[in-house]
Amino acid sequence: MRGNRSGPEGWSVWGALLLTAAVAAARDNDIGAASDYLRRAGRAADHLHADRNDLWTSFGPTNVAIHGISAAVELGDISETIRRAEQVNTTALPADLLERRAQVFIDLGRAYVQRRDDAAASAVFRQAEELAPEEVHYSVPVREALREMLKREHRYTTPELRPLARRTGIISS
Repeated sequence: MRGNRSGPEGWSVWGALLLTAAVAAARDNDIGAASDYLRRAGRAADHLHADRNDLWTSFGPTNVAIHGISAAVELGDISETIRRAEQVNTTALPADLLERRAQVFIDLGRAYVQRRDDAAASAVFRQAEELAPEEVHYSVPVREALREMLKREHRYTTPELRPLARRTGIISS
């Protein structure tokens, strides 16, 4: 896109589009394109110097970092997902963006499921649920992860799993 990106709203929209493209490329297992879109989104965020929510884009440096986590988990790069999730600081986000904060925990939980660390996954899914219950309860990736965890359940190490699965509606009382 070559048009006018001057001003925070223009950079926010452009950056949000790049982040969407990055996750889509990661879902297509295109590491190069995902990395390129994330790098370009990072440059767009540099123009803002802060996390903003112009035109409901939730765009800024922190959201670029969060999408980097999402891209890593989509690519199946467990170590990178965990490394990125441990480094991101969501306190700079506007207070009303609880779903963005919860996304870090959701993606981290998905990485733990891939690593077969169901106790850690249960704990971080619970943290996400505390921030934004609807993001957890209606998330297809979370529901898929919970189903996978239930198949290999060890009730002593994952006591939070069944209650969470009930709250998401994937098992009944």
